[in-house]
Amino acid sequence: AKSLDKFSKSSAQAAKRVGKAFGAMAGAAGVAAVGLGAKAVDLASDFDESMSKTKAIFRDGADSIIAASKDAATAVGVSRGEFLDAASAFGVFGVAAGLTGDDLSKFSADLVTASADVASFSNLRPEEALNKLRAGLSGETEPLKQLGILFNAAAVDAKALEMGLADVNGEITEGSKIMARNALIMEQLGSMGAMGDFERTSEGLANQQRILTARLKD
Repeated sequence: AKSLDKFSKSSAQAAKRVGKAFGAMAGAAGVAAVGLGAKAVDLASDFDESMSKTKAIFRDGADSIIAASKDAATAVGVSRGEFLDAASAFGVFGVAAGLTGDDLSKFSADLVTASADVASFSNLRPEEALNKLRAGLSGETEPLKQLGILFNAAAVDAKALEMGLADVNGEITEGSKIMARNALIMEQLGSMGAMGDFERTSEGLANQQRILTARLKD
């Protein structure tokens, strides 16, 4: 009888401990669920703002960018919202260069793709690569040097003349310089083998993680 009583008490204590453990697990899961829900709301709000900004910048060409964003996770390793934000950041430069419609959409989409290739090629975060290319378009050469892209103001002017971007007086506007810088950036990325790197290495661990993260955000 004593042995049975001892066993019963120890069993009750064990059951109590298990109950507390499950309670703690359930509480942690609840906190995680609340946190995930809050994050989802934030991402949804950010996405709405990104969509509005895209439509305002691209106008007639917005549909092309929005359509391209649907495959952004697998194509360039960023979420739809991040793709639209990046495209809009480059789109501002395209507008300054006088681009509109499909030309503006292609200009921006190509730069977003180039950013993904740079991130993959140089093992950078996507936003780091984007910021460096964006700085390069504005005329800042130091961020580009970190990627191995080298040119100066004279090279930009020469490229603009080569592309026939000077005005009737032979002057080169800031918009024309943006297009010349873009051409030089793309040429040098191509020559160093960075272009297309994301697609070539999409099965690698780093890019698979980028794709998975982008899909989760979507």
